Amino acid sequence: RHLAKMAGVNSAAIQYYFGSKEGYYLAVVQHLIQTRAAPVLGLVADIAERFHRAGSTPQEAQTLLPELIGKLAKTVLLYPAARYFASISSREHLHPTKAYERIYPVVERLHRLVSELAAAALGLPPDSPEPIVRAHALLGQVMLFRIGATTLCRRLQWDTITEPEADWIASLVAEMACRSLGFPPP
Repeated sequence: RHLAKMAGVNSAAIQYYFGSKEGYYLAVVQHLIQTRAAPVLGLVADIAERFHRAGSTPQEAQTLLPELIGKLAKTVLLYPAARYFASISSREHLHPTKAYERIYPVVERLHRLVSELAAAALGLPPDSPEPIVRAHALLGQVMLFRIGATTLCRRLQWDTITEPEADWIASLVAEMACRSLGFPPP
């Protein structure tokens, strides 16, 4: 009822168009993916294309991984819709519903690319467990900056994270990604 009131429609309209609250939730998730995941998917496509075009070498992985992690960190910190996507994504990772099946393909693209870059940097097969777990740790670190931004701002006595602050955080996260895989930052 609250949702219908906020939308300025009668509650029967939501039932009619979406079938249920779950149907509405799935539509919201699908809408977020279609309209708000573009910056991350564009970044993934760009880095993947450059990596494969350069021959997927360890050197290229060591150049592109910190670029990807840094740009991803900056995106999740500054892109307003990242807050909503992170909130729903976190909920779905903790308690998966049918919506997770729609979120997973987006997450999987990013996860596979980070795994592939980590594997190349470490000289391991891309589908072996170690680069997959390392990719998971790297992505978790980035996502914590979005999910935990309120705590970080409070600890640093910031009102919000501005672009210069996001640049600084992104550079630290990218540097830590390199060091965690045993190579120096570029």
